[in-house]
Amino acid sequence: MLGRSKKVVKDEVFYSRVDIELINEQVRLFFSALDEVSISFDDDSFKIIEYVNLGFQNSNKYYQLEETLIKFEDNANYSIETKLLFDAPQYDKKQLFHIYNSNNAILEKLKKGLTLTKREELDLKNLPVTYLICYFNLFHEAINKLQEAKPYLKKHNLEVYNLYKETIRILRKVKYS
Repeated sequence: MLGRSKKVVKDEVFYSRVDIELINEQVRLFFSALDEVSISFDDDSFKIIEYVNLGFQNSNKYYQLEETLIKFEDNANYSIETKLLFDAPQYDKKQLFHIYNSNNAILEKLKKGLTLTKREELDLKNLPVTYLICYFNLFHEAINKLQEAKPYLKKHNLEVYNLYKETIRILRKVKYS
């Protein structure tokens, strides 16, 4: 098992970018690009839970995304089971409507090539995840806005574009699991 680093948040240990392989066979059993993964194991199995950090500004919280259970059998075989654990956070619709409209205004400025204020630059970093949260709270058009933002985010800022890609990855896991 390889992990780049570990951190402790509220008595929970998280590892980042975990890669689990069978050493003699060089078979990759599990890989996570996420920064928050918890691992527990016994003689017969590994249990990995991936977490996503969602929220607005300073009210982020870790939510379980997916559990992967790797069971080893006596005959050198193993099985891998994955289970979606995600339960989307629910927020006040009035607050979400305000955030959604703010995101739309920032997106329009990006589309027109206008300069963003310092506050808008900070909000831009939250734009992908806040559109996702809006979508999870039944703002169905938020996903269309997120996809519309893709080329502008890519052009504007690599960090924000990477946040966009991570948001899309979370959406794919939730949609197709």
